[in-house]
Amino acid sequence: MEAIIFNFNCVNANNNNQRVYKTEQHYFLQIIENKWYQITPSLAIDISTNKPKVGFEVLKGYADEDNIFRIEYIKKQSQKKYEIRSKLLDTMINLEAAIHVAVKKSRLGQTISAEFDDKKQYIRLENINEKLKEYLENIDEIGLNDDLILLGQVKTTKKTMECFRNDLVSVLDENEPTIHKVLKKYSRILSLVLLGVDSTLKFEFTFETEGMESNRADAIDIDSIDPKNIIEIKRANECLFDKSKRYRNNTYSLTKAFSSAIQQANVQRHHFASSSKDPLSPLCKSILIIGNAFKEFSQHPDKDILNYNLSVVKYDNKDITIMTYDEILTRINSLISVNSN
Repeated sequence: MEAIIFNFNCVNANNNNQRVYKTEQHYFLQIIENKWYQITPSLAIDISTNKPKVGFEVLKGYADEDNIFRIEYIKKQSQKKYEIRSKLLDTMINLEAAIHVAVKKSRLGQTISAEFDDKKQYIRLENINEKLKEYLENIDEIGLNDDLILLGQVKTTKKTMECFRNDLVSVLDENEPTIHKVLKKYSRILSLVLLGVDSTLKFEFTFETEGMESNRADAIDIDSIDPKNIIEIKRANECLFDKSKRYRNNTYSLTKAFSSAIQQANVQRHHFASSSKDPLSPLCKSILIIGNAFKEFSQHPDKDILNYNLSVVKYDNKDITIMTYDEILTRINSLISVNSN
């Protein structure tokens, strides 16, 4: 599909707190033959901060004989079937990021235009650490093809990121110590990918909690601004869900390994907080690296439901950032390809 221009018009210009923008343009996402989603974005901007919020109206339908989109109405029934499609979610996330980029480049006025090309991967800079944000915003001027990019005191090259990606891919079926070696080797890039900061990761970090045995974390960022991040690393080929049975409400149960890893990260985080001598110090965060959702789900007939289950697990464990190895590879690829995009 060709790039589309969304023209947003302000519908409440007299509001001094927030401006709301609507558009008459739609993005059509094809599911299967003659089955479509019509996605219509809207935009609200806080006048005091200029921070945008993007909303969506999503309608499911089909194209009639005149190629006009028609809404598909579903009869009310006691047993409802909900369709969960990761492609739809990915498109909405990418479209949201494109609109954020457009707002950042626009002056707040009666109209705002945003271009969306579904062949591009947009990066939402608002949620990235300031150093990484500066790095990405200036990457067109520096150019990844210049080979050398300075980020704080770290020299990061396109070649190094590609080596990191290739080395990580080569050990995805190996044990934890082997994966540890690769992540430790590229710890400065890993902190950029995981945390969005120029931070030093210390591996095999040990700390003491009164009344408890010594605690050892796989890694921790030792010089970041509080709160710190404790990183727990598990195998990439660890299964996340027991796929032998699907329960009611499209539910799959977690594997024992995944459930135990989440509990370990939670307990570890509380132990580290208890080890602090300052009772007012901020609670640390946890990052759990485990599994490969793409490899585990992609060939499964319920792959969308499995992805949805994983999203629920992430949402319900807000103090843990659960990240799969395919997500890490996606972030690395985004950093490598951002210049060409």
